[in-house]
Amino acid sequence: MGGVGEAGQSLLWRKAQEELDKAKQFTVQKNKRAALMCLKKKKMYETQADQVRGCGLERVGACASGCGLRDKAPRAVYRVSRRARMRV
Repeated sequence: MGGVGEAGQSLLWRKAQEELDKAKQFTVQKNKRAALMCLKKKKMYETQADQVRGCGLERVGACASGCGLRDKAPRAVYRVSRRARMRV
């Protein structure tokens, strides 16, 4: 498959890992604002890496009506989007 997409994706994942490392350093230094900014950048890089991959997955939220999941943390559930199904 495309080498450019894979190279870009690996670069974005590396940048995300660097932001996580910086956030840990700021947490040790008790600099909460800088740590949160690093985590936001990390999330941005991960989102961009997923877009480069073009996997066609959508996040589906937990049931809002409280179907017995109130005491448990909601977990991410993914489903294949309609566009991704058409590509196959």
